[in-house]
Amino acid sequence: MEKDYSVIVAGGGIAGISAAIQLKKIGIDFLLIERNKLGGIINDIYSIENYPGYFDPITGKNFTKNLEKQIETLKIKPLFNSIEEIDYDDNKFIVKLDDMELRSNYLVLATGSKPILPINYDNYSTDLKKNTHFELDSLKRDKTTILIGGGPKSYDYALSISEYGEVIFLEVNSHELPYYYQLKRLSKKDEIKLITGTQIKDISYKDGKIEVSAFYEGRQGVVKGDQLFVSKGREPDTSTLSDRVFKKESRLVRDKKLYYAGDCYYGKFRFLTTSAGDGITAAKQIYQDVIFNRIINTESIDKEF
Repeated sequence: MEKDYSVIVAGGGIAGISAAIQLKKIGIDFLLIERNKLGGIINDIYSIENYPGYFDPITGKNFTKNLEKQIETLKIKPLFNSIEEIDYDDNKFIVKLDDMELRSNYLVLATGSKPILPINYDNYSTDLKKNTHFELDSLKRDKTTILIGGGPKSYDYALSISEYGEVIFLEVNSHELPYYYQLKRLSKKDEIKLITGTQIKDISYKDGKIEVSAFYEGRQGVVKGDQLFVSKGREPDTSTLSDRVFKKESRLVRDKKLYYAGDCYYGKFRFLTTSAGDGITAAKQIYQDVIFNRIINTESIDKEF
């Protein structure tokens, strides 16, 4: 099965949804594709404190519910499917799903980010890997979780995980400081034990427990828990792009055919407002090309490569 669209928006986080809403309002034919659930990692945020238009803090899940209501009102129907590969040929993007191929003139890539794995992760034992997590959805409830990380995102994870059970937060040095409201809320959480200035020496799995050997509070010690959550940071997820797209990337971006929106390009966790702006900007630039006939003839792209 094949079908053509003017625009395909790959990814249903805040950047992709913002692009879809703008495209809908300006009347450009598009398809929004999401592999899992709308909102992406927004769903993991414990508290959104400073988003324009929201006077009170709101959880990431409730924020996503508002986004879902908005796209439902606009009659935007996302396609929930996994993208196997995005290719480019004959002046068209080819989005390959497990049971069909879709084509488009423009692509808004809003596939977000993926966790950065520990350097020695390949050396983890099978049992240690089974009990090490990088996304909140995979955590088991009512367990003691050892969280290793630093910076605002890790503090937010600690607050979220505390809703599942006890958290031992081994804070490692980070160039980013936590926000004041995070420190204030964390101090009121009996479920969270915060250990600052931690230097991790070794991580193992013994007798059904995670054991983290670390230097903290001026001494060497071992912390034990049921599962491990590692918050080492995130990196852009552009894994669906084919080699051919990467080779033509600079030209496709210059000719306003390919647009990156949100975390999938910028290499670090960004503010929601910035990612939303990326999606809106991409949609507006596509609109200008379509309406004012400023589409550059890209036949030369294939000839050059």
